[in-house]
This record gives sequence, structure tokens and C-alpha cells, in this order.
Amino acid sequence: MPASVAIGVGDELTLTVLGEPDLSAPRLIVDEAGRIQLPLAGSVLVAGLSPADASRAIEKVLGEKYLRNPQVAINVATPAQKLVSVEGQVNRAGAYPVQSNTTLLGAISMASSPTRIAKLDETILFRTVNGQRMAARFDIDRIRKGLDPDPQIIGGDVVVVGFSQTKSAYRDLISMAGLLNVLRNF
Repeated sequence: MPASVAIGVGDELTLTVLGEPDLSAPRLIVDEAGRIQLPLAGSVLVAGLSPADASRAIEKVLGEKYLRNPQVAINVATPAQKLVSVEGQVNRAGAYPVQSNTTLLGAISMASSPTRIAKLDETILFRTVNGQRMAARFDIDRIRKGLDPDPQIIGGDVVVVGFSQTKSAYRDLISMAGLLNVLRNF
């Protein structure tokens, strides 16, 4: 994992405190609050920080109370799998793994594309930002035509593709049209 990538919830970290093997840890899991628990340092918020910034934060805590000039190294041993949930009018709703370059169109594609009755101009992206649930509406046709940007998807996002009653009614009418022109005995 590159040093510039932020640590996330569920990531497995290794912690080395130079010259202090009792304070080092071969396996730390970032909890749901974005924190790790360390001897002496206690609970330290690391989610959203780069490994280098997290190392500096721990050095500061240890240096204030316990050690002189501590040298700390944090590495992300195993990043948590980041998922996007795709729901609504798609062919295969579900949770799909997110890569750093996954976009809204890519997430919908992983769900085997929208159904024929999807309302593409009512595609909603839900995201939690600083503990706040946020939502944005996108028009898939405009993104496909290059008129609007294709937003990046991050782990934890939820995409809901809308339902078009008009398209649904039209599809129902077309499927029944064959029955309307057939003479039957009663």
C-alpha cells in the first residue's frame, strides 16, 4: 500500500517502536471508530491518516509521556476489503469490491448494468463523510455521454438506481400486446 493512501477502518497494521519490542505490535486492526489500542499510548485515531502521519501521531503521544525521541513505523499489512453496495434497478444487486479507480459507471457495471426499467436520471449515491450521511443524484445517461463527470466510488458507498414507472408500464403494455391481437375461443 503506498504511503500516501489513508489508513481505513478494518485495515491490519504492523507497528514497530525502534528499541522497544514490548511496545511494538505485529498485528493491529483499526476498529470501527478508526482507532487502534496501544500499550502506554492508549487509543489512537489513525483512520484517514497516511502511515507516516499515524507514525508521527504515535511518536508524539509516546514522546510526551514515556519515551525520549521515539521512532515509530506503521505499515498497512493487509488493507480491509472496501465494498460498494449497488441496489435498485440493476440486474445483480449486491456488494462489490472497490479499487482506487472505481467510478459510478464501473460500480453499476459490476452489478450487470441497469435494468430496462431503470430511471437513469435518478441514480443516488450515498456516502458517509465525517460521520454525516450525504447523498448526491446523478444522471447515468449524461455521464455516459461525457456531459457530466463520472464520480469516484469509495468503500462504504451505496448506489441506488431508480425505478421508472413509465418504462415499467410501457414494458408491461408491450408484453401484453401479443395477447391483444390474438383471437381466442370463450
